[in-house]
Amino acid sequence: DYGRLAMVARGVKRPKSRQRGILHPFSPIRLSWVSGRDLATLTDAEPVAQPTVLSGEALMCGFYINELLMKLTHRFDAIPSVFDGYGETVEALAANGSNAIALREFEWLFLREAGCGIALGIDASSGYPVDEDRRYHVVVDEGPIHADDATDAVTYSGKTLKAIADGDWSQPLTLKAARRILGAAIDRQLDGKVLHTRRIICELRQQSKSIDERE
Repeated sequence: DYGRLAMVARGVKRPKSRQRGILHPFSPIRLSWVSGRDLATLTDAEPVAQPTVLSGEALMCGFYINELLMKLTHRFDAIPSVFDGYGETVEALAANGSNAIALREFEWLFLREAGCGIALGIDASSGYPVDEDRRYHVVVDEGPIHADDATDAVTYSGKTLKAIADGDWSQPLTLKAARRILGAAIDRQLDGKVLHTRRIICELRQQSKSIDERE
């Protein structure tokens, strides 16, 4: 209801502070505060559910969506659907399912609700649904545009684009395409800002792949 706030929790590191064991990342908390000129001051906090524990790659994915929200939302700009989607994504990461699917679904939701989503199921050049048997470029500010057969640029099948739009992640190719397309859309919104957690996740995956190859 209030959007993203900057808040100071005074005395929280003291051994006897009641809030010391409450203020943890990824935990749903009910807060009370006093507004200040630049920073609010926390006056009370109580948990509304059990803390969510993330570890390994899931923890880095959680930090990634945190960084995404910090860099692409404005203070006091409430987006309730993104708040709900964030909670669902954290739960999905904690459930040890597919981290990639959880991230792609959150990115898709965030871009749509922020007003910069891509209508991947519609051919931007004609206004008609994409043809599953044809190939398309994806222009971030426009959407899919039918590609000439001779082009050297990255293209996607209409089938893959429709799968992304429908949230059908049954094929690995769909996830790979979504990562590239949504990543480009996020980069456009970042306007030169760097997502450090994205780089770290990629490095961890490369290290894991190298270890598997050596074994």
